[in-house]
Amino acid sequence: MFELLKCGPCHLLPASRRAPPLQQHNTVATVRSREERQEYLYRHGLYLTTDDVVRWKRSSPDHPRNWKRARKAYDVGLIILLDFWA
Repeated sequence: MFELLKCGPCHLLPASRRAPPLQQHNTVATVRSREERQEYLYRHGLYLTTDDVVRWKRSSPDHPRNWKRARKAYDVGLIILLDFWA
């Protein structure tokens, strides 16, 4: 149904939420104008304040405060396991 893209160890995004690739210049991604930056951030559940601070949108499902309890429990358990192991 959805084409999925793996973005990290446990995070999957449907293809419809994927941002288009940025222009590459000397292997560093660049976004030229403020409007392009805002559009790029908006697609990822973020926004740019007037002070150029990047913040989460409250309604973003990618915001850690909006994760399901199972995801939060998994992440906490993984951190505890790695803490004891290392």
